[in-house]
Amino acid sequence: MLIRIICRFFLWLFGWKVKGKVPDGTNKYLVVVMPHTSTWDFIVGIMIRPLLNMPECHYLAKKSLFDSKLGFLFYWLGGTPVDRSRNMGLVDQVVEKYEERERFGIAVTPEGTRALVPTLKTGFYHIALKANVPLVLGYFDFKTRTGGVSEELIYPTGDYEADLKKIKAFYQTIGAKHPEKFLWHQNWKSKIPWFANPFKFTLKLLLVFILSYLLINFKLVHYGLKQGYGQLEILVKAKPIENFLADPNYPDSLKQRINLVQEIRQYAFDSVGLDQSNSYTKMYDQKGKPILWVVTACKPFALKNKVWDFPVLGRVSYKGFFDSLALKKEAKALKEEGWDTRVRQVNAWSTLGILNDPILSNMLYRSEGYLAEVIIHELTHGTLFIKDNLQYNENLANFVGEEGAKRFLLHKYGMDSPEYKNYQQSQPDYEQFANYTLNFTKTLDSLYNTFDEQMTYKEKSTLKNKYIERYIQGIDSLEFTNPRYYGYFKNFHPNNAFFMAFVRYRASKNQFREQFENEFESNFVDYITYLKDTYPSIF
Repeated sequence: MLIRIICRFFLWLFGWKVKGKVPDGTNKYLVVVMPHTSTWDFIVGIMIRPLLNMPECHYLAKKSLFDSKLGFLFYWLGGTPVDRSRNMGLVDQVVEKYEERERFGIAVTPEGTRALVPTLKTGFYHIALKANVPLVLGYFDFKTRTGGVSEELIYPTGDYEADLKKIKAFYQTIGAKHPEKFLWHQNWKSKIPWFANPFKFTLKLLLVFILSYLLINFKLVHYGLKQGYGQLEILVKAKPIENFLADPNYPDSLKQRINLVQEIRQYAFDSVGLDQSNSYTKMYDQKGKPILWVVTACKPFALKNKVWDFPVLGRVSYKGFFDSLALKKEAKALKEEGWDTRVRQVNAWSTLGILNDPILSNMLYRSEGYLAEVIIHELTHGTLFIKDNLQYNENLANFVGEEGAKRFLLHKYGMDSPEYKNYQQSQPDYEQFANYTLNFTKTLDSLYNTFDEQMTYKEKSTLKNKYIERYIQGIDSLEFTNPRYYGYFKNFHPNNAFFMAFVRYRASKNQFREQFENEFESNFVDYITYLKDTYPSIF
């Protein structure tokens, strides 16, 4: 069955059709194969053979080919050996094969060569006559790109010339690959390549490529469709901000936040130098519910993220889900495979400038500083996103988001404002926590480098957990203004996926700050212009 599917596929791809079949119940027969003017005759014949009603049909080849290392291939392609060293003529050897089997067929090319011949070799006729089997007329018509067999059998009568007239009458309508080399040729010339119409062939190849990709990457395609549906649903349901601003029942406090978002985005365009877009001019009402989660995974005894390959985006070390059930299923599968995993809710994301991102209603309940930071962070992704370098993208967006938020708050509210002071005061705590965590990742990495193949999983886990416990206990020795950091790990235990999140988002942030301050004198517009010129975005 598989062979039939493969052969039918290639014949369809190259524009060939199959016609005719050997009548049911015909268990022994001899196939006359003409015209034979090209090597392509054999290739097309091999593909056509499984699609015809031709049980046990073979072709003849010398025995030495079957005794070679590639002998299995000749058998697989339908060959049957003949031994010219035996004291028995070729006709008798083939007749013997017919007598030994209940179902048997032989395909013979009476021309004997791809060159022009004045007459046909008569061996095929004597075989059929002596074995008492009918002739089936097989053909490759390159004029119509049709291959097959005659449905009418010719039983040899012993009058070769009379039977030859019937054979000639059939083949005079067939177009050979090289007409000038065919004994009963027609004068015809194809205006297009023999294998197919180039336009149709290209379309078929494109279709094959698409279908192959869908089959090979079924899980990825299924995931992409679900993600696309989730994203599209949000975009379709998002409403212009004017609808909310004009609604008398919508809270004034949230209207002020919507207007604040407009000020932030305009500041990001004018003063930070991010690309202009219509993002955040619509809003999706979450009704207080989470709508997107991401799962990350890391090797249990190495600080190496699991990465997923996505078209266009390249290699990404997290996977987003709009469906919480699909998220849980993915996280469970990763754990069963032995990965350290982390699941977290996402409060914002970017479509990287492809689409206009909406405000998510839950954003409006955040502080002025956080709101400015997240809007500028996501607009940075829409301005510059480098393929296969997620750490660069996230560290850059973090730096631009935090520095941009600080400048916006200073610009709008002033240095002595509670909005600016609250944001500034929250930064040292998080910076200290992030730096402490990043430093620990180096310690953890050094530990993993000491592990060898002789160590058991339990031994590795014990040492790993011992180090992580020291990390958790070390939090108490740090001085935080906000006491929440002292109970940070009250409800969960950190693993490698947790630690690598800090590497992903913060490990290189200071490098951007140094370049920004030292080379561009803290001028955002110049710096963003430089980055865009130096590192072209994927979109």
